[in-house]
Amino acid sequence: MGGFHMFRKNVSAGKVNFILFIIFVFILGGSVELQINMNKKSARMACGMVLDQAESVIDKNAGDGADITEFISKMPFTETMTIYIWEDDGASFLPLPKKEGVRLKKTDKIEKEWNYLVSEKYKNYNLAVTYPLKKANVSVPGTTALLGLALMAALIIINIVIAQAFKAQEKSKSELQDTNNILETAGFGIWYIRLMEGKKPRMYANPKMKEVLGIEGQFLSEEEVYDFWYSRIPEKAVQSVQDSVQEMLDGNVSENTYQWEHPDKGMIYVRCGGACYEKGEKEQVLGGYHSDVTAIVTEDERRQRELREAKEAAERANVAKTSFLSRMSHDIRTPLNGIIGLIRINEKHENDKELVKENYKKIMISANHLLSLINDILQMSKLENGEVNLMHEALDLHQLSQDVLNMIDLRASEAGITLEYERSMDEVKYPYVYGSALHLRQIFLNIYSNSIKYNTLGGRITTKMRCASMENGIVTYQWTISDTGIGMTEEFLEHIFEPFAQEHSDARSIYKGTGLGMAIVKSLIDKMNGTIEVSSREGVGSIFVITLPFELAEESEVKKSEELPIDGTIDGLSLLLAEDNELNAEIAELQLKEAGADVTIVRDGQQAVDLFIEKPEGTFDAILMDIMMPVMDGLSATRVIRVLDREDAKTIPIIAMTANAFAEDARRSMEAGMNAHLAKPLDMKKVILTIQKCCDNKK
Repeated sequence: MGGFHMFRKNVSAGKVNFILFIIFVFILGGSVELQINMNKKSARMACGMVLDQAESVIDKNAGDGADITEFISKMPFTETMTIYIWEDDGASFLPLPKKEGVRLKKTDKIEKEWNYLVSEKYKNYNLAVTYPLKKANVSVPGTTALLGLALMAALIIINIVIAQAFKAQEKSKSELQDTNNILETAGFGIWYIRLMEGKKPRMYANPKMKEVLGIEGQFLSEEEVYDFWYSRIPEKAVQSVQDSVQEMLDGNVSENTYQWEHPDKGMIYVRCGGACYEKGEKEQVLGGYHSDVTAIVTEDERRQRELREAKEAAERANVAKTSFLSRMSHDIRTPLNGIIGLIRINEKHENDKELVKENYKKIMISANHLLSLINDILQMSKLENGEVNLMHEALDLHQLSQDVLNMIDLRASEAGITLEYERSMDEVKYPYVYGSALHLRQIFLNIYSNSIKYNTLGGRITTKMRCASMENGIVTYQWTISDTGIGMTEEFLEHIFEPFAQEHSDARSIYKGTGLGMAIVKSLIDKMNGTIEVSSREGVGSIFVITLPFELAEESEVKKSEELPIDGTIDGLSLLLAEDNELNAEIAELQLKEAGADVTIVRDGQQAVDLFIEKPEGTFDAILMDIMMPVMDGLSATRVIRVLDREDAKTIPIIAMTANAFAEDARRSMEAGMNAHLAKPLDMKKVILTIQKCCDNKK
């Protein structure tokens, strides 16, 4: 109940019954006294009438020397009253039957025998009429009994009503107590505010409420508790609190969340709810709960903020994608337009061999640029969908670094950029680690490509590498790549890792970028549990700091890369080509036949399996298998062939030739039982060398 009894007297049923009993006694006693007084008045009136009759008898019968006894017998008979008449002989006593008499001290009362008496002197006679108590009050016990029964019945009815009222009150108290217990257990403070006309408001606070208010252990009056609570409501929240109080006074349940200045915690959020428990003309009692909901509100605000930020980011991404699609339409059409235009020029000048040769070079440049656009889009899509799986292979980090630098050195030289690196990179302390070599190369090639692309003629790119830490078999390396390029603004640095982001709207035309390179880099580094930091100044250059952890590996686990021979031949080989695209099949057949191979073409994986089973062992030297085909795809067809019950099914080289060009695509090909994975568009020199290598390994 908290402090509810402080505003309402806790009256028990026993106390109510006692009070009613006292009232009953007073009512019963008053009723008896009233009945007796009425009887007394009636008796005196009757006695007076008898005296009048006695005087009439005396006037008629009594004379000089008359015997009193003679006319007494002539008096009216009554069983209720007794009449006494005697001559005035100066006697002051009243003769009684069989007694000497009782001296009259008063004329209105005779002790013991009679309760009511009327007497007077008439002529020479003394007259007295008595009305016995038992006779006069014969109706009092019955009346009293009836009155008592009526009062008892009333008392019983009142007790029933009171019992029901107290039962309802106790139930209400119990429910309120249960509610308060639940609220207290849940950390809610209980309060009651008493508003009295002409007096200051008072607030009762249970221990939990005092704890919430930060005044536990302080001896404050209820007025001081109210002042303490109200004075710490910020001005901007006062009106809201007053509105809630008014809602309670209007008979409604009200709940409100507002800021409140805690003495120790500073500004917090509290939630109050309550209702009006008592409402009189001059006094009202409000009761409810009070809870610190700062953590809930703060968390809700955080989620709302994150949702807003996510919404804004999504909107920015949507705008960026829309802009990207517009740029892609331009970027894809530009090289296609060049390719188509150059082909038409060659058709018209087919005899001008020099012009045709130069145009073919330009066609290849445009085609390679178009391919890079497509690769970036597909790579970003796979990263966003979580489809990129990193390899966990032993590699030589020193060799990988040198390979990257060797690949980028030629491109830097062609752009007039000087590539510098510290010689300490030649001595990597822990070179053998586990990682995904393909994706590591992609990270560094993208960063170096940006540093070259956005640099100036005569600029520099400097690379530093150091071992940041070595602990529990994990070595962490850090690369710092800085350039003297055009730099970036601080505003753009905040969005550099967002897909499709490019600072300059004309960057795609001048620098031929997609805006996906850094987004790909960031996604790959995140998957490797590393970090990348970028700082830049416009007109000065940019600095990229890449930190990556690696698990140590043994040198014996590192596979030495096998170089393909410079020249290869497939002259005399019989090849089965599974390709559903007629143009691609025609181009591949022509190029393979020109290299000396005999080619048989099928249009899907099922036909490849059926033809392989139909032909005798050794009919084909190798199978070139497209991956995405109708009826049966290339991976399924490879699995079927590998489990056939014939010797060449286990040993025949099966080489994927597919547009699925990513590392995870190559991994799936190897898992299906293929020997190599070649990505389209095909480099026929690489195709011939790969076929030769696979066939040589079979022997």
